[in-house]
Amino acid sequence: MIKKIKQIKDTAVFKNFDWKSTLIDKQNKEYSFRRLNLIYGRNYSGKTTLSRIFRSFETGLLPEKNQNAKFNLETLSGTDLSESNIYNHNLKIRVYNKEYVKHNLKFIFDNDGDILPFAIVGSDNVDIEEKIKHIKIELGNIEKKAGLLYDEHQKRELFNSKNKEHGEKQENLVTKLRNKARLIKENASRYENVNYRINNIDSDIDLIQKNPTQYLSLDLIKNHEAALLDTEKADLLKIHISLDFIDSILEKSKILVETVVTQANPIARFSENPGLENWAKTGIQLHKDKLSECGFCGQNLPSNLWDQYKNHFNEDSEIQINEINSLITEISIHESNLVKFKLPIKDSFYTLFIEDFQKFSQSLELEIKTIHNQLSLIRASLEEKKIKIFSKLEFPNITFNKDTIPEIQTNINELVKKNNERTKRITEEKKIAREFLRLNEVSKFLLDIDYQKEKEIIESLNKEKQDAEISHKTISLLINEKNTNIELLEKQLKDEQKGADKVNEYLNNFFGNNSLKLVHVEGENISCFNVMRGSEKAFNLSEGECSLISFCYFMAKLTETPETINDLIIWIDDPISSLDNNHIFFVFSLIESRIALNKKYGQLFISTHNLDFLKYLKKMTLPTYSFSAKNGTTQTESDVSYFLIERNENESKLKIMPKYLRKYTTEFNYLFDQIYKCANQNPDELDYNIFYGFGNNLRKFLEAYLFYKYPNNTNILVKLKKFFHGDDTTAALINRVDNELSHLEEIFDRSMRPIEIPEIPKIATYVLNKLKEKDPEQYDALVKSIDGK
Repeated sequence: MIKKIKQIKDTAVFKNFDWKSTLIDKQNKEYSFRRLNLIYGRNYSGKTTLSRIFRSFETGLLPEKNQNAKFNLETLSGTDLSESNIYNHNLKIRVYNKEYVKHNLKFIFDNDGDILPFAIVGSDNVDIEEKIKHIKIELGNIEKKAGLLYDEHQKRELFNSKNKEHGEKQENLVTKLRNKARLIKENASRYENVNYRINNIDSDIDLIQKNPTQYLSLDLIKNHEAALLDTEKADLLKIHISLDFIDSILEKSKILVETVVTQANPIARFSENPGLENWAKTGIQLHKDKLSECGFCGQNLPSNLWDQYKNHFNEDSEIQINEINSLITEISIHESNLVKFKLPIKDSFYTLFIEDFQKFSQSLELEIKTIHNQLSLIRASLEEKKIKIFSKLEFPNITFNKDTIPEIQTNINELVKKNNERTKRITEEKKIAREFLRLNEVSKFLLDIDYQKEKEIIESLNKEKQDAEISHKTISLLINEKNTNIELLEKQLKDEQKGADKVNEYLNNFFGNNSLKLVHVEGENISCFNVMRGSEKAFNLSEGECSLISFCYFMAKLTETPETINDLIIWIDDPISSLDNNHIFFVFSLIESRIALNKKYGQLFISTHNLDFLKYLKKMTLPTYSFSAKNGTTQTESDVSYFLIERNENESKLKIMPKYLRKYTTEFNYLFDQIYKCANQNPDELDYNIFYGFGNNLRKFLEAYLFYKYPNNTNILVKLKKFFHGDDTTAALINRVDNELSHLEEIFDRSMRPIEIPEIPKIATYVLNKLKEKDPEQYDALVKSIDGK
């Protein structure tokens, strides 16, 4: 659908039209075309010019007398259409205007302007048959070696030959490349590219052609081959030695060694001889609750022996001994871990790093040995304490250097990192070497097969193939176009009968014109029709008859068009320009029944200069659209826009149709509305224009109303007196107000003063009340016509 005509320049009376400058409504929103669009404009205002712009998109040709026209239309989807792409769009447009009649019904006019009878509708079938015959001669025959078909046959054969030759040469080169790629792939020890294929060799050729001599350098070849001989080292893991246990062991050992356990009743001989005391402790474990005799001498054990020993060996000593044992075990574990710690072997490092590694490893081994020795001293002190649990001992002076080992560890790990990076570099260097040697191999191959010459031959054959293909496609398109033209012409022959029948149907059913009809005429290879009036050919058709037949023809072609009418954008330009009032109604009825009633159109534009026809159009079945209201309900509104074409001297513009034309059926309704507003609305909230126009509006309304009420008298004052029941004062007052408010001649000084607003509502109310009193039915009808309460 078309949303708007954004601009028109230098096109007949539309000199410099801009949609935004004239089509903004009171809410400051841009007006737009809708599904149904009614356009009113006086004769010569520019209605036909707009229809010609739309017809340009139907025919693909600019208006005949406006070859320099500039216009820009916007579709509902946002696409712009202009004079530069009138033939490049997907819209289905059908326009009825003067050009349509001249183009499709040439029988109406001759060179002198007289109306002539016509033999066919649309175009001459004899001419169509001649055109078909001429096209078939152009197409010719392969067997007869003549025409486009034989030329196409030869060009197809040439193309097939060139295509085959080019394909074979191309395939031969591809086979060579594929075989070379396979050999490179299989030489894994040198190139390590197990996925090397023809697409890879094509990429390598592109690289080589940028610098073809580089990959043949003997020095570079020698250096890269040497790089492949380097032995790679495996990646090393970083070492880790934790000394977090040192402080804890040192602290706990010192406390256990220096702590003295007190005794309740110590046995003197044990206190004086720790060795004997330790021997007794072992004896308790062997005898208590097990033997009643001494296992050494065989004598009976004294009955109070265990009580004496219990006073000497108390619970505190046992706890401390257990703690000492636990700590000794922990020290032994750490000593074992230190013994198990292994450094990488020197051969796992590159020569560059071996000297530093040996220096660091020796220092680390020395430090580990020192820590091991210190742990041994601590363990010895704890062992001694176990024997002399009730004696005071001095803890040895032991100092750990905890910072040296982490520092050495950091240095060794840095060497590991460098060694691993060296491995990565060697891998990359080998990768670069393998790539260079592979490209060198491909370079030699290209020289061996003279690759450049092969490519030039293939390119030359490809050019010959493309030229042959273009030549073949060109003539094929021409043949297709010719065949399409034949199909269209043959279809036109078949469809004109249906079109003529439909025209007769419309003429008879809608216009009651049985005197005019199209009669089928049979002849050899032709199918044509004559315009008949009764049994005679119709000469000198009237202008009205021409209008009827041409509009019926347009409507018939709408229903017979291959496209569905529901997709069409239809523009009907002033279809009743030469018709009487009865025919105006029938034209409206034809549009209403065939298009509007069932909404059988995509978008419809109707322009007219005739107010009676406009009145009918506003009563036409209007399309609607649904939308969701704020309260959540679904509501519908009419999908209609109303426009006015206004011409000012030599320039026209498209505007929003004024309310009085859009809303009211007649001017009489409009005048009543203006008086009604003056009587019923607050002057402070009303537009002053209504009050300034009150005199004219009241005078014209009363003139029209009183003429029909008292058609036997022409004196307005006499009619006013009759209307107001002989109230001469009121009649005179209203007559004075009418004249003074609608004229300034001889009372120019009134224009220098504001209108006395208070008297206007009173007069308006008085007139309306009198109308309601004398003619209540008409008053109520007038109020309803303006949506009054």
